Amino acid sequence: MNKYVLLKNDGGIEVMEQERPLKLETMYHWISGGCRCIDIATSVCSAKMGCEVLLIFDDEFLLNNTEPKANEVASLLFGYSVMTDDCLCGNVIVAKANGSETVGFTDDELKKLQKILNTCKKIAAMTRFVVQKPCFEFIPGTF
Repeated sequence: MNKYVLLKNDGGIEVMEQERPLKLETMYHWISGGCRCIDIATSVCSAKMGCEVLLIFDDEFLLNNTEPKANEVASLLFGYSVMTDDCLCGNVIVAKANGSETVGFTDDELKKLQKILNTCKKIAAMTRFVVQKPCFEFIPGTF
């Protein structure tokens, strides 16, 4: 059984199980019913976990939501205030990379990840999160 972690935008944390590796449609559904474009980033906790930890999130969340709220724990795992000023918003899936595949965690890895998430919750309580303004740049070119 593949076990993934879903960091909900309201601060909730759920372990999600799948018999097979995640499909794109499942990612869309877990992140948000309206999600159509995801991004995947490596978490800053990868070294501590001893494996490449992936954060899977809605790449267009800021463009599609009028009042975005930071997913505080996911933002800290993304490197907020240490490596970036960007917050992650919406639900975020935490998974593991196995080569070019996205796979779930073992029970031992989940225990280790839970300790990291508990630490992130404590740090989040003392952190001021500022959600960046949505922006994109159009660069005209020739085709």
